[in-house]
Amino acid sequence: MRGGGAGEKLHYKEANVAHGAAAVYGAGAAGKGAAAKTSFLNGLLLYVVLPVLVLYFVVIAASQFYNPRCSPEGNAMATHFVVANKPNNASLATSLNASSSSSASPPPAPGSKTMRLTAEEAPTGLRHLVFGIGASASLWESRKEYIKLWWRPGRMRGFVWMDKPVGEFYSKSSRTGLPAIMVSSDTSKFPYTHGAGSRSALRISRIVSETFRLGLPGVRWFVMGDDDTVFLPENLVHVLSQYDHRQPYYIGSPSESHIQNLIFSYGMAFGGGGFAISRALASELAKMQDGCLHRYPALYGSDDRIHACMSELGVPLARHPGFHQCDLWGDVLGLLGAHPVAPLVTLHHLDFLEPVFPTTPSRAGALRRLFDGPVRLDSAAVAQQSVCYDHAHQWTVSVSWGFAVMVVRGVLSPREMETPMRSFLNWYKRADYTAYSFNTRPVARQPCQKPHVYYMRGSRMDRRRNVTVTEYERHRVKHPGCRWRIADPAALLDSIVVLKKPDPDLWKRSPRRNCCRVVSSPKQGKDRSMTIDVGVCRDGEFAKAKCLTRPIQPSTLRLRPHQIISLDSHRPRVRAPRSPPLPWGRGVCLTALADRRKPGGLVAIGGRSSQINRRSDQIYGLRAGGGPLEDGSATGDSGASGGWWGFAGGCRRGAPATGAGQAGSSEGLKGAARQHASGQQGGTGQDMKGLEADKLECRLYVGNLDFRISESDVIKMFSPFGKITAEDFLWHTRGPKRGEPRGYAFVQYTTKEEAQLAKEKMNGKLVCGRPMVVHLASEKSSLDSSSSHRAVKDKKLAGGSGGKSQYTDRAAKIAAIKNKLKSLEEGGCSTKKPRLNPDNLTGIREQSHKKF
Repeated sequence: MRGGGAGEKLHYKEANVAHGAAAVYGAGAAGKGAAAKTSFLNGLLLYVVLPVLVLYFVVIAASQFYNPRCSPEGNAMATHFVVANKPNNASLATSLNASSSSSASPPPAPGSKTMRLTAEEAPTGLRHLVFGIGASASLWESRKEYIKLWWRPGRMRGFVWMDKPVGEFYSKSSRTGLPAIMVSSDTSKFPYTHGAGSRSALRISRIVSETFRLGLPGVRWFVMGDDDTVFLPENLVHVLSQYDHRQPYYIGSPSESHIQNLIFSYGMAFGGGGFAISRALASELAKMQDGCLHRYPALYGSDDRIHACMSELGVPLARHPGFHQCDLWGDVLGLLGAHPVAPLVTLHHLDFLEPVFPTTPSRAGALRRLFDGPVRLDSAAVAQQSVCYDHAHQWTVSVSWGFAVMVVRGVLSPREMETPMRSFLNWYKRADYTAYSFNTRPVARQPCQKPHVYYMRGSRMDRRRNVTVTEYERHRVKHPGCRWRIADPAALLDSIVVLKKPDPDLWKRSPRRNCCRVVSSPKQGKDRSMTIDVGVCRDGEFAKAKCLTRPIQPSTLRLRPHQIISLDSHRPRVRAPRSPPLPWGRGVCLTALADRRKPGGLVAIGGRSSQINRRSDQIYGLRAGGGPLEDGSATGDSGASGGWWGFAGGCRRGAPATGAGQAGSSEGLKGAARQHASGQQGGTGQDMKGLEADKLECRLYVGNLDFRISESDVIKMFSPFGKITAEDFLWHTRGPKRGEPRGYAFVQYTTKEEAQLAKEKMNGKLVCGRPMVVHLASEKSSLDSSSSHRAVKDKKLAGGSGGKSQYTDRAAKIAAIKNKLKSLEEGGCSTKKPRLNPDNLTGIREQSHKKF
């Protein structure tokens, strides 16, 4: 029993041990299952839930920057960013945005007075503008690069209206960086009868109406432009914010071409330059435009059709000089270098103009440099001019911020520098100064006065000093030689640095040019750069052109006719001229130079242009005896040492001695000028005749010119025979032929020999089928005087012989006019041989001499 009991006990113990082992094994297995389940849940949380939460917070944080439905002013204005296709969606968008606003302060109910006032009184921004851009599929690939320069995806609303779909029509605008593409509606029902135009003008003229009918909420202004129109959006917003969009406004600018404005209208906004229509006016236009288009089928383009509808509505054009149609050819330096005191809003016709920065190969690339730099840093100040002076070198400095800096030798007045330089041609490719609708000045013919141009090469923001830093590099073109003693900017100056604080409120004040100050000037052999500070004018600060004069003691110089007086800081010197005199009246200041108080002596007296009666760049001074200078032309400019130059002429001997003690004084000069102007000074008429005779001996008359010959052609034809000091190309200034050549010109040489040589070589030469008539101007005067005397004598001899002779003279004149018209019709500028034989040419030459 014990053995069996012990065995049972042992068996029981082993069973318990086995059961415990099984229990332990079961518990271990259960623990492993729970651990596997926990790790699965942790992995699910780590790889699924956590990324979703992170993405959620990232989207919430970034939505305020990238969601176009959010407004910088807060949720109260979010309704203006909802793009809807139907007007009924506006109320739905308002309620949705109102319900998603901050829970801390419950928003007012939709349509309440508080929310309505907030939306109406908010300042005008980019969200309140919608752009309508007229384009064609044929030019889209090249023109869309211009739109990418200024378009801000997500911040601006607008559409490109095409004549047919293009590739971007099926893509989202956010991917292409372009506005949404729309196809204009059919315009076949509208009549178009202009022979030289295109029917596309009908669909482009309806862009504003079609955009208005889309019903976009919160739109205050409808802006129209072409696919090659470049906008500066911030400047456009500022211009439009000055007007009440609830009133009818039609804002834009006419053309730069006077002839274009005459053909169309000075009261029309040219569409290429862009224009803006307020919402109130767009609503009225959409109601009546279709009927208006039926009433004007003979008009040429789209902008004159819109102008016709505006005339029916009675809304005039509100002109703004910042919109530029750019009906020009060539270099736009003159226009942007002296931009009006107004924000630059648009540029157009960029394919017809040279790149704004000549060193950039493409036009779009040059504009990209402008937009990535100055437009981004300080859009309000782009192309705004400032004028200052480097008195150490006697330079005039004109800063067109963000574009170019021009440095000119000498002291030129701000009045002259703010006038655009004619670096371009008019729309008809003619160098006609009367063909522009704004004031211009010629490019300096004197080599020493040609500007040295420094174009913008880079820009950055110095955040430590809160200033913009723009760098300008010299445009390396060859300049003609100059013998002036003023320092050459090309030899001393390679780069210019302009410092300017950003001024976004520039146009919220009254219009005024910024002032510039030369902080550092280049020195010989050292730093070849200049630093200029540009900013708001301080109290009492203005651009002052200093007239540096150094009067000397009388009776110190013995002058001969046509000698130059050179005054430096030490002593005066007399030498012969090596270059022709400069044009008078370019901001130059003169003073009394020398006086030889003897009968028949020589003197040179100068003064401001307002004190001297001048004709043909002539200056009249006083000698000791009171007589005028014979052939006394004068000019002046500040030299490197602080002096100036002037031409002096010999006094005519035998003139009456009056006012001997007044020579060299300003009172004597003024008195002489008054006497000369009134013709009361003794002997002045004889002296004037002698002076004019000397001038006419070097002056050529060039006649019988074809109307296709331009001013530059005349200069090219006559420049091989000598130095041309002046050239007058005559234009029609009145009547239907205004702006066309009159068919003759005058060329002035330095010597009589050069004029005589040009006369011998060019007289009778066939140009465009016409033999030119070239002779001295003095010959023309003598012939005119002799012919007038002969006519008077013949009239006296005829006496009262009756009406038969008068009738004969009239018939002869009519026959001569008919022959002249017939010869003009037969003549032409062709490659065929001229019809005139040498005998006829000789006869015509003799007749032309008799005529003139």
